Amino acid sequence: MNIKKKNGVAIIVVIVLIMLFSAIILSVVLTSTTAYRRASYFRDRNIAFNLAKIGIADALYKLNYRYHDPDHYYGFTSDGECLVTNPANNTTYSYEIKATDLGIPLASINDGVKVELRINDGTQPDTIFSTGKFRGRTAKIAVSIRTLSDAINLNKPLADSTNTDTKGIPEAFNKHVIYASSVTGTGATVKGNIATMSSKPSPWPASWTDATWTETNVSPPLPVVPSLPFESAPPDPAPAGWIEFQQRGQPRYRIDGGSWDRIDIYPGGGVTYVSDGTGTETFIFSSSFVPLGNRKIYVRASFSPSGRSGGAYFNGTSIVNSVLADGSITLNGSINLNSSAIFEADANGDGIGTINIYPNTTISGYDLICYDYNGDGTITINKPNITINGAFVTNTSLSITPGATNFTIDARTSGKSGTIIVYSPRTTTVTFNSTPNIILGDNQTYAIFLATSTNPLTVNIGTGGNVDFISNRIQNLNEQATLVGYSIGSNCSINIGSGSNYAKIQGLIYSYGTTGNITLNNANTTITGCLVANGTVNLNNGTIFFDGNAFSPDRTKIYAGFVGGRRIFLPTNWKLIW
Repeated sequence: MNIKKKNGVAIIVVIVLIMLFSAIILSVVLTSTTAYRRASYFRDRNIAFNLAKIGIADALYKLNYRYHDPDHYYGFTSDGECLVTNPANNTTYSYEIKATDLGIPLASINDGVKVELRINDGTQPDTIFSTGKFRGRTAKIAVSIRTLSDAINLNKPLADSTNTDTKGIPEAFNKHVIYASSVTGTGATVKGNIATMSSKPSPWPASWTDATWTETNVSPPLPVVPSLPFESAPPDPAPAGWIEFQQRGQPRYRIDGGSWDRIDIYPGGGVTYVSDGTGTETFIFSSSFVPLGNRKIYVRASFSPSGRSGGAYFNGTSIVNSVLADGSITLNGSINLNSSAIFEADANGDGIGTINIYPNTTISGYDLICYDYNGDGTITINKPNITINGAFVTNTSLSITPGATNFTIDARTSGKSGTIIVYSPRTTTVTFNSTPNIILGDNQTYAIFLATSTNPLTVNIGTGGNVDFISNRIQNLNEQATLVGYSIGSNCSINIGSGSNYAKIQGLIYSYGTTGNITLNNANTTITGCLVANGTVNLNNGTIFFDGNAFSPDRTKIYAGFVGGRRIFLPTNWKLIW
């Protein structure tokens, strides 16, 4: 082979190798480009998918946590806020979130997520649709909402009935210790969840290692104010149905507004009269006294000499109807009450007269309903060994002092909603400086119910003597609230403990009013339960932790005795719609 032929072969080989390497390089380039495009496609698609999931999470957050009050409804305005009008069935509400607002790298102004809430008519579940968009790629997710906790009505629409507490289920983390509009102070030890609209404290208290803080609004339910009987003072003379007693030169009585007669000729006897000569005039009714025809009793202030109080002292007596006195009413011994029995002191409104209960007194038969007629005074329980077999009801300020040892209220036979009930039209202070023995029955919703109609209510527990409802537990306190303070038209303040005294309480403590506040003081103050207030909870000192018995798994309420608070919606039946 000559040289020319060899050169021609070499050129052909080189050309073939160049073509071969070019094909390989082209193949690599094309493969790399395809892989890059595919990677970019899946990256953009995954980002769009993540945006869609963010939309679902955002919608559930707003439904579950953004608002919880009577002014907002389930559904969304175009800016993502909750509705301020009731939503309609078969309606779609939507809003959008920009990817740039979420901090997504490389996002353009057109990228983001559209969230739609479809409220159906109950035949199909309400559904959240979320469509994520990123660099021309889209991903769409749909999730149904479980709106009720019972198995029959899971598809009941969000637009049904009311706006807050009738739908959803109790939130999963329900170890709550505080629901309040505001929480201040970090001096107390907290173990449990705090739900409040106020800002989380910074730095986080070192003693709050077992606490959580959720910034959310909670609209507490309003308690039911009981309807209580009251007797109006009769004119002078009293009409038929009354027996009147009065000092008129000598102690006398008259029936149905008739003629006055001396009490020493009262049929059956059992009535005597004493005077201290300085202003106290008292008619004493013994166990043999019987009000003729079950008439009501009115002890008037002295007519002669004038201006002296007219008191009534019942010593081991059976009372079948209303008892009014211009002065004080005293109960002593074994007192048996009929369902119509009511005691009302200071009926003439001169400010002289109250209810006195002597030591070793037992009241049976029915509820003890004892009033200061005008509601201005204070009933003080300061004697030992007093037992009330029924509810204890009053319309005025109440003070239970350290002297009231072995004070028992057993309401198991009562039809009243509380064991202790105070409902007053005036400015009222209720003070517990000792621990009564409280026994609830089947009809009690509250252990202690305290309310005022239009004036402030102040409740002091353990401010002048130690109170311990943990060692001396309220019996049969199951789902009932321990203490409810409710001012319908003014403020309610509950003070627990003081600088020198403590209070230990198990269960739910509720304060509601124009503002309802609760303040914890003293390092030894302990709350095993939950504080609910539409105002401020001040954690100055003490310890509060959740009660495991109140959060047993079989309960449908978020806390025993409290049906308000936050309820959440569970997502079900997820679908990926490409």
